Amino acid sequence: MEAAGKGAVVKYQDLLARLPQSDDPGYVIAFEDQKIEAGIYQPDQVDRQTPHDEDELYVVLKGQGTLCLEQEEYNVEEGDLLFVPAKAEHRFKDFTDDFVVWAFFY
Repeated sequence: MEAAGKGAVVKYQDLLARLPQSDDPGYVIAFEDQKIEAGIYQPDQVDRQTPHDEDELYVVLKGQGTLCLEQEEYNVEEGDLLFVPAKAEHRFKDFTDDFVVWAFFY
C-alpha cells in the first residue's frame, strides 16, 4: 500500500496471508511513502537479514526471542518496542515459531 495523502488502515491478518507470496521471504510491506516504510517480518527458522541503511523500529506482535544488536543480546516478547540504528548488525535468534514483528524503516 502506498501513501496517497489520506489515512490508511492495514489489517495484520491480511498481511500474514500475503507472506507466502512475498517477493522478500518473510517480509511484506504494509505502507510506504517518502519518509517511512512499514511492514511485518516473520523469520523462518533463521534470521538472515543484514544491516539496513535506515533506522528501524520493531514492535513484537507475537511470540518471543532474542534480539542480537551489535555485541548485546536482549530477550524480547509481545508488545516490546525495539530500536536498531542504521547500519547496525542485528538479527533475531531463538525465536518461537509464531514470532512476528512490525518493522518500521525511516
